Amino acid sequence: MNYFPRVRSKNHSLDSLRRSHRGLPALPVRSIVRFGSTTPTESIFFNKGKVVEINTVEAVKTSSSKLRMKAAFDRAGVHHPEWFTLSTRGVEDSKGNLVPEEDLPYPIVLKRIFGSRGVGMELLTSVEDLHKHIVDKKYYYLEKYYSYVREYRLHCTVSGCFYACRKMLKEGAENRWYRNDSNCVWYLDTNETFDRPSNWDSIVEDCVKALKGVGLDFGAFDVRVQSSDKILPSFMIIEVNSAPSFGEVTELKYKEILPKLIMNKANASNR
Repeated sequence: MNYFPRVRSKNHSLDSLRRSHRGLPALPVRSIVRFGSTTPTESIFFNKGKVVEINTVEAVKTSSSKLRMKAAFDRAGVHHPEWFTLSTRGVEDSKGNLVPEEDLPYPIVLKRIFGSRGVGMELLTSVEDLHKHIVDKKYYYLEKYYSYVREYRLHCTVSGCFYACRKMLKEGAENRWYRNDSNCVWYLDTNETFDRPSNWDSIVEDCVKALKGVGLDFGAFDVRVQSSDKILPSFMIIEVNSAPSFGEVTELKYKEILPKLIMNKANASNR
């Protein structure tokens, strides 16, 4: 018997993948694909038996919490920005050591621990900025800012990158220190302005290490890279997202990769 994969997400841009749309083919295993969802498997499949999970609840929770994600990146040993937590004691580095506010590596980015699409994000240039923008410490953390001019979105599995775009600032964009849908256009890797970094393979390798560290089966990475005049440009993995928004090409890429992911994981569990 074949079964349509159950796609769980609150993101309506990927509705075409759902069972009701027959966006993914029926497969000889029961499966669930999570795009940011933390619904337990037993709440979806009431009958006992084997279910292949693509992106487990625990992995989604790790990627959703920026603090858990950053700690996973640390353990994986990948290139990502230095980060700091905010507590009643003050500002602490990733090892729990207190850091005087005036010694932080300004400019620094204030981010929400549970946030997306840049909501609540601020670029701080001084201690005064820090005091001005922090409303409640328990909701925020700090991350060193890198003014690298290129930013890419890499969609990855443990096998590597299966789809990538470059985020390019719109003409006349006012806020130029971050890149998201509000101030960017997206260029496919087939576009001449994609400007693939010379160390692309190293960037992909780091993303795969980060993916494994977080525990996801797939994820969309935002990566900042130095300008192309550098022979081996430095890069920083900013974050991984288990629930990326879909455009037409993104949809096609995921329709192609997800059945393979499901069957590969099913076959691996049978060995």
